[in-house]
Amino acid sequence: MLIFEDDIMLREMYTKKFLDSGFEVLAMPDASNAVADAKKNKPDIILMDIIMPKIDGFDATKNLMSDPQTSHIPILIVSNLGDPATIQKALWFGAKDIVVKANLTPDQLVKKTQAVLAGKPSEYILNPKLIEVLHIDTQSRPQRK
Repeated sequence: MLIFEDDIMLREMYTKKFLDSGFEVLAMPDASNAVADAKKNKPDIILMDIIMPKIDGFDATKNLMSDPQTSHIPILIVSNLGDPATIQKALWFGAKDIVVKANLTPDQLVKKTQAVLAGKPSEYILNPKLIEVLHIDTQSRPQRK
């Protein structure tokens, strides 16, 4: 598992919780090298924050989904943003699901991660009409290779 989280306290808490739950974890403070990190470490899943220095989680997700060597890796967005625009952008750019950090305990995040790994669909549905209304650039959607 790769975790991209700039908040050191959350990064350390998530790392400990996932290690204690039997996951192999590599946690990074930013996603500037997300594609290279994913190619090198071959994670089963990626947990991605949105607001980070250098590159945000949306761009990192787009980059991962656009690369044939990483486009198969499920991405779970873990953010404090949970508004409809953020949810739609996350799904549009290729994330499997999105959760709001403040709404989940570490145990619940582990369960949500396991659900994504098991292929359980998101409770959210990509809405192309909402993408248009929210003025999300439809040309920027990654083409999975």
